[in-house]
Amino acid sequence: MKGKKGNFNSAEGKPTAPNRERGTIMRNDYQPKDGDFLKPDGWHIGEGIEDDPCHYQDESFPGCQFRIFSYTSGSKLAINLGVTGKDYLLPDWGVRGQPRYKCRVRIEFVGDGEPSVFCGGYLYHD
Repeated sequence: MKGKKGNFNSAEGKPTAPNRERGTIMRNDYQPKDGDFLKPDGWHIGEGIEDDPCHYQDESFPGCQFRIFSYTSGSKLAINLGVTGKDYLLPDWGVRGQPRYKCRVRIEFVGDGEPSVFCGGYLYHD
């Protein structure tokens, strides 16, 4: 479109995103695994996730997929993760030239005798 700055779709006059390597959408079929980095919304820092070593369950605790260390409580919290967004390429985060990705996740902090708490966050992975 004439007279406007930025990238515009000439047919509709709507802004379009510029082509950049950073933030490129890649895939959305990723399954979280041991060693990925999780940054829950509202936390100042994130932590690496670990597989739940014992897979304990009873009538008040339904079990969990992973554990994450909480600096606030000083213990490992039980969590379940579900990927809700597509992967975005983060080339500056790669280790030894390997690409690094981030995606949005739904985090369930599993309650032990009380209701679970849910929030969103970012999962960083290879």
